[in-house]
Order: sequence, then structure tokens, then C-alpha cells
Amino acid sequence: MESAKYLSNLIHEYRQNAFHGGFPDDEAIGKHIQQQTLQDPDAPDLAKFLCSQGTKGGAGIAAMARVWEFQDEIVAYQKQHKISSVYWRELDWKGEKIRFPIASLDLALMPQDGAILSRWKYPTIDKFVDFVTRHELQPYLYRQDYEEDGEIETPVTLPEVYAAARELHHASLSGWEERPVYLAKETATPGVFKTSQEICYHLTEYSLWIDNLRTDKDPDPDGVQFVVKIRR
Repeated sequence: MESAKYLSNLIHEYRQNAFHGGFPDDEAIGKHIQQQTLQDPDAPDLAKFLCSQGTKGGAGIAAMARVWEFQDEIVAYQKQHKISSVYWRELDWKGEKIRFPIASLDLALMPQDGAILSRWKYPTIDKFVDFVTRHELQPYLYRQDYEEDGEIETPVTLPEVYAAARELHHASLSGWEERPVYLAKETATPGVFKTSQEICYHLTEYSLWIDNLRTDKDPDPDGVQFVVKIRR
């Protein structure tokens, strides 16, 4: 039986081929979509913007439509065969292998998946807390929120991490080590910045995401992010 990882990879590869390689008749379809969209006063603003960029915009919409159609076919197959959307992800933090279950965002959340993810909420949080404690990273631990002006980092304690998890159902991890962050320089247009080749600093980030399970009515549920950030 195919796994969630296998089905997700099929969708990912198809998406990559669609956007980078395209399909033979996308240009012709793109021209038709461009004409129809620009003549339609009720067309979505994003579609109008893409089509205003030329035939590539219409071709891009055609490619997206193909991807969505292909993804719908894969999800229908998943539901027919009752294949879980959950798979195991493995991260390498400071040479340590950390594994936890995660649900593919490209697949449907099956009835059995919620129980699996909820059962692993605290074990996943424990792995994050244990890592932070053993490597003495508490001084670099923040709660990260997002607002219009950008990211807001608020120092937190480990007990506050557990307190925030009480009303939420699922935990996952992410991160990277020593990623270069480039300096942004203002252009001649006010408020518009361009990334330079000058490295501002290197960023190591270990993140814990705690949120509710997604549903058809709420595909992007509320949650909270805790992050260790080390800049050097």
C-alpha cells in the first residue's frame, strides 16, 4: 500500500515539473486564459495581475490548474484506499536525529490521523524541551508572533511552552543551522528593498509549532510558535 510520503512526493514532483518545465500546450492555453481574464471585470485580482505580465502569467495559471487537478486525483485515491496522511519526519539538530509524526498538507486528514497527531503532541514537545535544556539554549528561546510590521520575539520560559500547549492538539518541529541572512538595502523607490550579497549574520533556528488540527472549514488553524534563535 502506498504511504503518505509516497503520495506527497508524487504531488511535489508534479508541481515542480509544472512550474519549472511546464507542459507542451501551456503557452497556447495561457494565451486563451490571458485574453479571457483581462476581459472579465469579475476576474480575481491575482489572476489579472498574473495575466498582465504576458502569456507566461496565463501559462502559470494553466499549470496551477493542472496541479490542483492532479492533487484532487491523488486525494481521491487516498480516500478510496483509506491511506493516512501522517508520515514520520526526521531532523538533524546538532548531529542528533529527532523524529516526529507530521501530516502532509497536500493530502486529506483522515479520521484516524487526528488521534495519532494528538497522541504525539507531548512527546514531540518533550523532545524540543529536552534539546533546549541539554544544550542550555533557554536564553535564546522566544515565542514568535507575526504582525503587519514583521516578527515579534518575546522571551519565554519552558513552563510557558507547556502552558500554551494545553488547548492545542498537535506539535511539529522545524529549523536550520548556520543559514546566511543577507543585508537588505533600500532602493530608489521608498519602502522597496533589494537583497544584497552582503551577509548580515548567520542564523541557527530550532522551532516548535503547536496548533489545532486542520479541518475543511478551517484549513489554517490557530497555533503558536516557539523558537530558539542564535545569530552570529
